[in-house]
Amino acid sequence: QAQAQVAPVRFAWPRGTEPTACIGVASFRAGAMIDYKIDKWGLTLIFKRRGSVFPRACAVSGVNAAFTAVVHMLLQNHLGDRHFGDGDNVLQIWSCFNFILGFLIIFRTQQAYGKFWEGGTLLQQTRGEWYNATSSLIAFSSKDPKKAKDVELFHHVL
Repeated sequence: QAQAQVAPVRFAWPRGTEPTACIGVASFRAGAMIDYKIDKWGLTLIFKRRGSVFPRACAVSGVNAAFTAVVHMLLQNHLGDRHFGDGDNVLQIWSCFNFILGFLIIFRTQQAYGKFWEGGTLLQQTRGEWYNATSSLIAFSSKDPKKAKDVELFHHVL
């Protein structure tokens, strides 16, 4: 019988994603590490495009700031001072804002705290399940010649 020859497969890895070996497991590194060069004040680190959240945050907040400026100019041009008054209601607005902000922060913190404890509980439950499985494996693997057939049956179940 003649065996068919199989040509070796060559992979063309994308640039910067060469495979690396890690204890027998191949993993890919797509520019995994960012080299940071910090100057005296660290300002260039903030404004880098890669590795900093500042440019994206500026883009999101810049759109909101522009929208707020346009709405403010429209209100000032069309309503003038009669809409805003003398500023007597500033304290009431500030109190409402702080109440809503506090409520949101507390709600979000409670949600995160609950998820943390749920994760811890599930982790302990998983640990207990693995412990029970290991205990059963050891308990039902007896070297007693009388139980050899039962042990073999149990091993085939695994």
